[in-house]
Amino acid sequence: MLVKNYREVSSDLDSVVEDLDARLVGLHAEISGRVVGPVKVATFNRFFPDVPDRDAQPNGKAASDLVSVLNKTKCEEDMSAISMHCVRQDSTFAKPITVFEGQNIKPDIIVYAKDEDETIEAMFEVKYNEADDPFDDAREGFVKTTIRTSKTLGQITGYATCHQAIEFRTHAFSALIFRTYMRLLRWDRSGVVVTEKLLFDNPLLFDFLRRFSTATAAVRGRDSTVTTAKFDSPDLERKVRDCLECGQKSLLNISVGNNNYIVLKDQIIGSRSPIGRLTRCLKAYWLKTNGLVLLKDTWRVVSATLKPEHEIYEKLHKKQVPNIPTSPPWR
Repeated sequence: MLVKNYREVSSDLDSVVEDLDARLVGLHAEISGRVVGPVKVATFNRFFPDVPDRDAQPNGKAASDLVSVLNKTKCEEDMSAISMHCVRQDSTFAKPITVFEGQNIKPDIIVYAKDEDETIEAMFEVKYNEADDPFDDAREGFVKTTIRTSKTLGQITGYATCHQAIEFRTHAFSALIFRTYMRLLRWDRSGVVVTEKLLFDNPLLFDFLRRFSTATAAVRGRDSTVTTAKFDSPDLERKVRDCLECGQKSLLNISVGNNNYIVLKDQIIGSRSPIGRLTRCLKAYWLKTNGLVLLKDTWRVVSATLKPEHEIYEKLHKKQVPNIPTSPPWR
């Protein structure tokens, strides 16, 4: 995996300014009722398959050295550089990953997959002062309510919201790092799971890193129905690109049952909210009909108490109701 450090670049959500306060506190309010924690780290690690030979003892010296160096840091910049150095030996400084809701998104550390699209695997936020920790393991309700901690929770919620909005994901992982401990987080569209404090010399940290680095893309949160588009012939690719008017921009293939749709990667930015279905409507090329369609990528949840949305549209079509979508069966 490729790790990039964004700390040396001026930032927006990364540094709280007056015009962002309301946005950060608003994100805190949206997510605070949907936080599960403190979860035991051993329990959290079971989000991933077990890994053979996961003896963490060989990492003991590395953990001891990390704790010793972090204790000597004097600012977040020092912590970011050291934390990234421990994950990967070389460092890269880069521009913001994207602009989302008018703000540059620049978490301190980003872990990328080594693929052609540099898919984001996780975002890490570093805080020097433990007073910025929005969680308290001993507090009833777990989530702190001060303005300072509300901004931190709003900040990391904003990053997670962006992560899920700019990629097709079922969930996402992040970490919140302090001088003497860290917390692991798992986000999905229903809320966030947060661990208890995890000390750097705890073998469970290395257990997490090993499980995370060896997990499949789907386990790490990528939607397995969405892949990089590949074409059987240059003529088909040319036709698709002409219809989508996308030039040589990156294209994705979305598979729904036996149907395949080609969409422009750059158009997938979704909801500004951290919760909900994150419905996106996409201009797509349907390979079955060789034509353009509007693809709605999230539909009503499958439930015994809810009628599938495509069945409602079929009923309306039978009554010749105009201006409604045509929906193929979801199975």
